Amino acid sequence: MTDPVNTSTDAQSAARAADLTSSLGRRVAEARRKLGLSQDQLATRSGASKGTIVQIEQGRANPSITSLCRLAIALHMSVEDLVSEAAPAEAGITISSKAKVLWRGPKGGRASLIIGARGPNMLELWQWRLASGERYASPGHLPGTREIVSVEKGVLGIEIGGVQHILRAGAAAVYDADRSHVYSGQTRFVTTFTMVVEEPQPGRR
Repeated sequence: MTDPVNTSTDAQSAARAADLTSSLGRRVAEARRKLGLSQDQLATRSGASKGTIVQIEQGRANPSITSLCRLAIALHMSVEDLVSEAAPAEAGITISSKAKVLWRGPKGGRASLIIGARGPNMLELWQWRLASGERYASPGHLPGTREIVSVEKGVLGIEIGGVQHILRAGAAAVYDADRSHVYSGQTRFVTTFTMVVEEPQPGRR
């Protein structure tokens, strides 16, 4: 017997994703206009097509994590600036009580941005979940970008420069992330890990 599908939870997740896509579009459009950029200019800066920029601003596109990073950099912002509803408090602290799911894998995996620093430099805390055999490929980030991962459960594979590194539960690693890299679930069970990403914008390290 299979477990019944939780349609209520699925509907809530879909609604949250739609709200995130809509608010992201508004923020991108507002930031672009504030900088005095046309959609063509933003497309050139971010490496996206003008059509993609139009779809994002209209809330009809769900950009990848990589595309979000490139958009944020082009707009002198951070990913947190683009996706968070929270505003910095007067004491200079930002508190987030709701993680933002920014990637969903074909087998149920997901990447959630727990919280990030406000731009332009990016300092982010992520929570990842990968099913057995599930992979996420990331192109190289800006020079100077570093990542720290800590495996909570399962076995994580990190491929950097064609070399596979295996981290079991309890292990942690830090590495330069300016080269393409791949994360993969290396056990028949679910692998979970936390990640800290530091991605300074050019000239701001």
